[in-house]
Amino acid sequence: MVMDIWPRQLNRAGSRESLARLFGDLSHPLRLAVVIRLLSVEKECVCSLARSCRADQPTLSRHLRILRDHGVVADRREGAKVFYQVVDPRAAAILDRIKIVGADQGRARLKQEGP
Repeated sequence: MVMDIWPRQLNRAGSRESLARLFGDLSHPLRLAVVIRLLSVEKECVCSLARSCRADQPTLSRHLRILRDHGVVADRREGAKVFYQVVDPRAAAILDRIKIVGADQGRARLKQEGP
């Protein structure tokens, strides 16, 4: 059920490698925090992301470059600021699935513990 993400595309080796790279990108705590934050606000500048993710700007910029180079996020300059947004729909789909599984597990735990 949950593992049924893009079954046709996953039959191709290139798609599996691309998805594995996305999981790798999301496996770093700071990159995961960045993607979650960007999905909640749609776009944000580096200085705001640094504050919301509690990261120094050079470290954040290095991780944003990885996400950008892998096609997870895109950047756009507006005046002196650079804004980022998530452009890979698979990232949102994966995180939505994780949220659903987490909510289901929480409900199941509450049922086991009882009132």
